[in-house]
Amino acid sequence: MLLYPKHKRKKVVLPRYGQNPNQDLEIFLYFCKQADSQADLELLRKAFAFNLNSCKEKSRKSGDPHYIHPLEVATILINFIGFDNVLIASALLHEVIGRDSPFTINDIESEFGKVITQIVESIHKIDTVEHQRIGDAEYYRRLILSLLTDIRILLIKIADRYHDMQTISYLTPEKQMKFAEDTMQLYVPLAHRLGLALIKSELEDFAFKVLDRQNYEAITRKLNMSKRERENKLQEFVKPLIPKLESKLKEEYNVSFEIHGRVKHIYSIYNKTLLRGKPIEELYDLIGIRIILDTDNENLCYEVLETIAEVYKKIDNTFKDYIKNPKPNGYQSLHQAFQVSELFNVEVQVRTRKMDEIAERGFAAHYRYKSGLVSADSILMDPDFENWTNEVRKLLLENEELSDSKIFEAFNFNLLSDKIYVLTPENDVKVLPKGATVLDFAYSVHTDLGNHCLGAKIDNKRTCGPFEKLSNGNIVQILYSERVEPDESWLDHVVTSKAKDAIKKYLAQKRQSLITSGKEIFSNLIKEYKLSSKENSILSEVKNIFLFPDSDEFFMELHNDTELQQNIKDLLAFISSNESLTKTLKWKTLINKLPTKIKQYIETRVKNFFEKHPEKIDFAICCLPVRNDDAIAIFQNDSIKIHRKECTNYAEELKKINTRITNFKWDYIKQEKFLTCLKISSPKPDLVLSRLTLFFSGIEDAEIKRIIKEEEQDGVFSLTLFLLVEDKSTIEKLKSQLLDSSSEITIVRKGKRRD
Repeated sequence: MLLYPKHKRKKVVLPRYGQNPNQDLEIFLYFCKQADSQADLELLRKAFAFNLNSCKEKSRKSGDPHYIHPLEVATILINFIGFDNVLIASALLHEVIGRDSPFTINDIESEFGKVITQIVESIHKIDTVEHQRIGDAEYYRRLILSLLTDIRILLIKIADRYHDMQTISYLTPEKQMKFAEDTMQLYVPLAHRLGLALIKSELEDFAFKVLDRQNYEAITRKLNMSKRERENKLQEFVKPLIPKLESKLKEEYNVSFEIHGRVKHIYSIYNKTLLRGKPIEELYDLIGIRIILDTDNENLCYEVLETIAEVYKKIDNTFKDYIKNPKPNGYQSLHQAFQVSELFNVEVQVRTRKMDEIAERGFAAHYRYKSGLVSADSILMDPDFENWTNEVRKLLLENEELSDSKIFEAFNFNLLSDKIYVLTPENDVKVLPKGATVLDFAYSVHTDLGNHCLGAKIDNKRTCGPFEKLSNGNIVQILYSERVEPDESWLDHVVTSKAKDAIKKYLAQKRQSLITSGKEIFSNLIKEYKLSSKENSILSEVKNIFLFPDSDEFFMELHNDTELQQNIKDLLAFISSNESLTKTLKWKTLINKLPTKIKQYIETRVKNFFEKHPEKIDFAICCLPVRNDDAIAIFQNDSIKIHRKECTNYAEELKKINTRITNFKWDYIKQEKFLTCLKISSPKPDLVLSRLTLFFSGIEDAEIKRIIKEEEQDGVFSLTLFLLVEDKSTIEKLKSQLLDSSSEITIVRKGKRRD
């Protein structure tokens, strides 16, 4: 959506095919000529003739003649990538071999030469692999290796997949799912690595529509409902900016510019709602504008943002400088979100025309600016691209036993990240991902060096800890100590799969060792107190009493914690010396008979659990307890759920396996506010509303989250309030404000579902 200037640039109109072969060919050649006046039309005519004669009367699942598909693929390439005679001719020929075609590889070579023949033959081999589908791991290995031989093969297959996804509705549901999964796994990361932003986003949307139609349609409906509102907001946003930008850019620097309105793609919106945990309406960058400057002066991009900041307030922590810090695929732009009002934010992107072309067209645009045309050979000779393809190829060839998930973990990681080059003291080069730490480097040299990495000496000058991030050209000497060993936190400070796998392996081995030792300690104590016949039942109850999610966690802590060991000994001694008592009483009753010292220890563990693991404390939605309610706490599966005692549901939960009421005090809870729900009913709605207004105008410890007005029944008006309150006293104050002997008002506390 072009917001400025009013007289927009001439829009490229994509050709529509389906008349007849001759007319479609002429339409296509005219489009090619418009794209590049030097287009070799005779080459393209000949390629189209081969395409047409190879498929004759064949049709696609959509009912279109088969010859149209290569035309569409070539058109997609011209539109998104740019024109190149070899690329477009190869696209027209990409399905000529096979499928009962009268043509052979020799026919292609004799008419079109070796370069085009190699591309067409490679695509044919890839198609064969796709159709055979020899087990997923082998399939993806062969497919990736084939794709990484020539940039034009990549581009044609991406365009081929793009058109297939456009027409995917004609396939069976099973094939649609497989196509969509392959697209997300392989072609989306490829398009990203090549900087093909538009193709990547649209492929994601095509695939998302198949893989998760419910969420796709939900987001689509919300976007459609608010389309006019979004357009009006963008017009409102740019209106005061245009005169300022004209003054700054046109009058001061003689630079033209365009302002485009933009809305995020559906899959991008979906990801943002998951990552930020917010509904669509609260995303600050859902709508935005893109300002494109007709200049190579990058400094003007920064000045544009400052000019906008004279009108609107910047939103903190939303500035991203991809000009000084380009993405691995070459993307450059400035991003900044601005607040227009409390409910209205806009993300602004500012870039030069060249940056915009590269952002939209990716690798090909980079070389067009560099050399004046799209040169596949020059792209292939780019050292970054060559290193990347060689690295992925080497990984797949040397690791033939990789599973599907490992292939994609390695493949996508190489696609989406750039590298740093770090030296050992002997000047051996280690290639690591950007963001790699001293620990990553240590594990890349040797696993044992990583497991006992104390830190490093950098550039023969300074020492640092193991978590410091490395930079290009660092000389790194690892400091080794037997006293150092991995713990869980190390996983947060490494990025390479080798380091992560080594740490996980070490931790797993150490964990098993601790479990074995703890199990032995427990068994010895059981034998000491002659309770072997009850070992399993005692273990089961001990886990619950002392709040352990499973036996392994109990055994590990028993190995490490002498205080726990002593309390287990005291418990076993009590059971052993009170055998008659333990026979007649159930464990849930027996716990109240335990010695005071053990009960105090249990209470301390419960208190520590609440303080250290607030994320494992759940307030039951069926009754919504708040501070100072008469409540109980139920422990199950390493979490605690709190109910009001008057709730009718907790009794059912206690019937579940391994559940227990545990000691609980509201002092253990650090949470400041709690959600509660009140249903207020009265035949006098005006009285209710006036008293509610009076109450909330004079109180600060309550916040209304939601109000639901229910239909009037038998003259009774009902209102459901969801409130955040500090404790029960707020609810009592509200009841006192609303209720009197003559008001005919009833108030009932409820949950989020029916009690």
